[in-house]
Amino acid sequence: MLKQLLSFARWGRPRFLESAPVMDACVVEEVRQAMRERVQEVPGAATARLMGAIERAPDLQALWFLRSPLMQALAKVRGELGARVALAELDLLFRQGWPDAPLSRFAALG
Repeated sequence: MLKQLLSFARWGRPRFLESAPVMDACVVEEVRQAMRERVQEVPGAATARLMGAIERAPDLQALWFLRSPLMQALAKVRGELGARVALAELDLLFRQGWPDAPLSRFAALG
């Protein structure tokens, strides 16, 4: 009975939530630094909020979920294609510490 309840509790959950990233402080800090560098390209008050969120993120998974606001901020400065390129570079860093991280699946432009 307990086994059935546990399997039901996992139903519908995204797989990547169960594949937690490795907690390697060096990789987390490397990703955090790369995100900081990209945020510094963006002027305005939103930059300060995003930088604060990046600083407070405790692990790779939290940083992963900050990619969307980073993409939006970078798209204002670099355009959508430039923002996609920047996030693709970040994805490589995420893969070092979290091999099962979800992949970016961007739709074709145009």
